[in-house]
Amino acid sequence: MIITKISQTHFNNGLYDLETKSYLKHDLVHFAVDKALGLYNDEDPTTHSEELEKVAGILHAVYDESVTNARILEGADNLFSAFGKERPFYLTDDFVQDIRTTVHTLFHRYAALKTGESMELA
Repeated sequence: MIITKISQTHFNNGLYDLETKSYLKHDLVHFAVDKALGLYNDEDPTTHSEELEKVAGILHAVYDESVTNARILEGADNLFSAFGKERPFYLTDDFVQDIRTTVHTLFHRYAALKTGESMELA
């Protein structure tokens, strides 16, 4: 996936022009989760299961340094139990830390881009 900074407020993810504030962090979390699980599909990077949408939503918390991995996992337990399910087996402290590291690195790379520049997520 190639992400291009269109302006300070918009980027293109290879498929759509999107508003940065709402979508950039979400796209970066999804990319990190998909890559970590070996599920990334460059042909159709926007197709996700219901479970992966929940996991990505929970993992938005990795952007907040004050939210611990344990707190994220507790939130995951609560969310999945509300649907009568257990937290996915792969959603562990190490997994959360890996996603936290990956998205922070990608977010800082994106922030350093000038308007019109791109970065490839691989």
